[in-house]
Amino acid sequence: MIMSLSTKVSSTRKISRGFTLLELLIVMVIIGILASIGMPRYFGAIEKARAAEAKGTLGEMYRIEQAYYTAHSSYMPAGAIVNGATMEVDLDNDGKVDIAMVVPSSNNFDYSNTLTTIVATKKGSAKNSWQIDLTTGEITNPLIINP
Repeated sequence: MIMSLSTKVSSTRKISRGFTLLELLIVMVIIGILASIGMPRYFGAIEKARAAEAKGTLGEMYRIEQAYYTAHSSYMPAGAIVNGATMEVDLDNDGKVDIAMVVPSSNNFDYSNTLTTIVATKKGSAKNSWQIDLTTGEITNPLIINP
């Protein structure tokens, strides 16, 4: 009798190995909820960083344009600023470059200029483009209309 009792206990005991489908689905739903909360914030931070990159580069270009204006009484010709080009300024007209900057060949923005603005256009989308007005030094997003 003792023998039959021990076999009965061992046959009813179930060894659990792994997770049930319900447990896995609950974990997947929780991960999905966390991702849906975190991803927009992550992409928003990336866009803010790209905007800061464009504004910083535009600020540097603005300072060089102001130096050029001081030396030549005009801004650089339209089309002089393109990705990879060098902005050079000879302040004292001695034939030597006093200030120079290479326009970045960025993966994020294309840079160009008109007579009174420098524009950073986001590659693939004009939504996050920025421009600086050379007469005022104001950096704006031309697609955002201020009231």
